[in-house]
Amino acid sequence: MKGKTIPKAAQLKEEYAKLLAEKKACYEEYKKTRQDMVHYQTARANVDKILGASAPEKEEKREQKMEY
Repeated sequence: MKGKTIPKAAQLKEEYAKLLAEKKACYEEYKKTRQDMVHYQTARANVDKILGASAPEKEEKREQKMEY
């Protein structure tokens, strides 16, 4: 470690606790953001289904499968 002293166990515990708290805070934000994404994807799928936007895509995939 190029002449640096090894950190004490207490210092490491403090740093770990700080990082763990930061991780938990970030994870809560991640969960909320992920939940929002799922809701948006569901809404988009519903709108596509209502407007019939996904029907032509499905038909193209079916035709491609039949060709093989």
